[in-house]
Amino acid sequence: MNYSTEKIVIFGTNDFAEVLYESIKLNREKIDQEVIGFVIDDEYFSQETFCNQDVYKYSELKQKFSAYDIKILVAIGYSNMNQNRKAIFKKLLQDGWEIASYIDPCSILRTDEQNLGYGNIVLESVNIGVGCKLGNGNIFFPGSQLAHHSTVGNFNFFAVRSSVAGHVTIGDECFFGNNCCTKDNISIKDQTLIGAGCYLDSDANVRGGYTFP
Repeated sequence: MNYSTEKIVIFGTNDFAEVLYESIKLNREKIDQEVIGFVIDDEYFSQETFCNQDVYKYSELKQKFSAYDIKILVAIGYSNMNQNRKAIFKKLLQDGWEIASYIDPCSILRTDEQNLGYGNIVLESVNIGVGCKLGNGNIFFPGSQLAHHSTVGNFNFFAVRSSVAGHVTIGDECFFGNNCCTKDNISIKDQTLIGAGCYLDSDANVRGGYTFP
């Protein structure tokens, strides 16, 4: 066993958790990460194994692992405008756990590592351009694009093939639907939902705003 490999426990036993598990397993020889189990809140615990790995109740996790030995990868999607994921992050950090990121080796990142925050998930064929800055807890699904010199806050979700142009500023807890796109040089405030196939050509200035095609 390679003890330099980052040991990952995935939070969640849902479809997204399976996607992350299979992605990490597929790229095992290219990345220094290995999934060694799953964890779920006690009230949702219903199975002892998932993807042929052990599932742990959250209340028992510290009996199984030290916070120095593992990192937790959060497989919570866009439910409740990403607030459920935000709440899990807060709980994990308060309890002393370190939150992992996952960057698929088939993605393209042209920005500096210091601009990537933590707890971000970047799946295959994602393209993040020069000078972009990410906060924490963002999820980029396959084929999504963030053009040059754009800034992303925290806990946003970018669905398949969503596209953000250059010099766009994005707040927190936004949702970008499948195949939506934006104009360059605009600002998108917190909790904005941009529907699938939508083109956003001006600032979205109202917190909690919804934009549809």
